[in-house]
Amino acid sequence: MFSFETNTPYPDRIQWILNDYLGPFVQEGPLGEFDPRRDLEVYVDGYLTPVRTFAFDVENNRYLLYMDTSINLQGVIQAIHHMPRPFFIDSGVRGLPSFALIAGYSSAGDVGTNPTPTAILRAIPNSVTALYVPLTLIWETTGIVQIRITATGYDSGLIDTGGVGSVFFPEGVSTTTLFTLDAYDVVGHLALTTTAQVTVLVFTFVDTVTEGAYNVVVADGAVTVIPVVVAAGVSEVILIDSVTSSLYQLQVTSGALEFIPVLSGVGVPYLPFTDIETNLPYKLYITNGAFDLISL
Repeated sequence: MFSFETNTPYPDRIQWILNDYLGPFVQEGPLGEFDPRRDLEVYVDGYLTPVRTFAFDVENNRYLLYMDTSINLQGVIQAIHHMPRPFFIDSGVRGLPSFALIAGYSSAGDVGTNPTPTAILRAIPNSVTALYVPLTLIWETTGIVQIRITATGYDSGLIDTGGVGSVFFPEGVSTTTLFTLDAYDVVGHLALTTTAQVTVLVFTFVDTVTEGAYNVVVADGAVTVIPVVVAAGVSEVILIDSVTSSLYQLQVTSGALEFIPVLSGVGVPYLPFTDIETNLPYKLYITNGAFDLISL
């Protein structure tokens, strides 16, 4: 029978060790491959805790579940699976039954001696509702000795890693940013690449007249200004006209969104948004001195 287990030094990870089952599981139906985010319920000390992401470790025949937050590794952790129809089967065509199991805790470290190289990169938070919100990138690797994280305007250089590490960005990001992690094995070969994206959903501005806070969002395909109560925000953002390359300062004045021409400053070509009603992506440009909201 399979089992669930937590172990240090992984503060947000649960192992699902399959033992005599041979993973990964798959359904010969609409669900396809087993997805712990959808097909498992995990309770930590009585609270339903989402699985943020997962990986299947072929070498050690286990699922690695990465939770939405750090968990009490020695708490009461229960994993529940409700068998669908048709049910999931393993590689040996053995059916996965419904179950409700309690995870154990091990202080002996990870399982396996020659793990398949794996790397997962996570951004916390992975979406923000204002500019310059502090964020942390966390990585977890097996069979990897060095990593390198890059993004537009950022390069960590090579970092030695024993399996788990993090880097903190106190000023966060000013636009939706894709971070790429390159993982290198013991002989220096690029073993694999993974990514994590930080999505800027909303931009928060401080009114240049009233000093009140406003969220600038896209809702139902239109740019909207919404008053909010927040501790801080930015006063303006500079956009580069997509045709003339002129600079315009985007700001909120007396509760209205406006832009004014400026002679200097560091500008961005557009502001990315995710529609808060439809969840569709948009880019806000200034084109020939006028707002231009483009649906992607």
